[in-house]
Amino acid sequence: EGIWAGPTGVATVAVLRRLLADKALDPDATICVVLSETGLKTEAPPPSREGIAFDEASLRRLVQERLLI
Repeated sequence: EGIWAGPTGVATVAVLRRLLADKALDPDATICVVLSETGLKTEAPPPSREGIAFDEASLRRLVQERLLI
């Protein structure tokens, strides 16, 4: 299970998580967030399901690939 939404459409979820972590909202309250973009509208490629070993060399390679360094 998950949410298939575009990256800009799920900003409200990220903000909600932060507000809950910072205890700025009552976690027992009923809260509604709007997801304003489906995953079908974005041109971003879907995330890879491939796992990467988490060590310094792998992390460095990943950052360099993403930044095209």
